[in-house]
Amino acid sequence: GEQSAAGLLEDWPPYDPVFDPIDRVFLPRADIATETLVAGLIELGWEVDDVTAYRTVRASPPPLMASRVSAGGGFDAVLFTSSSTVRNLVGIAGKPHNVTVIACIGPATAKTAEEHGL
Repeated sequence: GEQSAAGLLEDWPPYDPVFDPIDRVFLPRADIATETLVAGLIELGWEVDDVTAYRTVRASPPPLMASRVSAGGGFDAVLFTSSSTVRNLVGIAGKPHNVTVIACIGPATAKTAEEHGL
């Protein structure tokens, strides 16, 4: 199905005390993650241990050469693994050259890429 929190919830079973006597889900995730998955799991009857496992931060700006390579078409392709990677790359290095192939891991990332003109 869809590679997202909503897609995961479509396949996630409701809590069943006979099938699974432990009603808890451990959910390590980013500090900027949406509440979709937590809310959906709770709605399905699960108790959620929601833990911030990592913090998403923008990297230091690259050397001038990296910015020029990105803008000048020095990459054949760029694979974005999340919406934050789209925002961060565009924020620190600018948009890749228009001949660069842009690939995205899922529909939410693709939407963010499109919103940034990619």
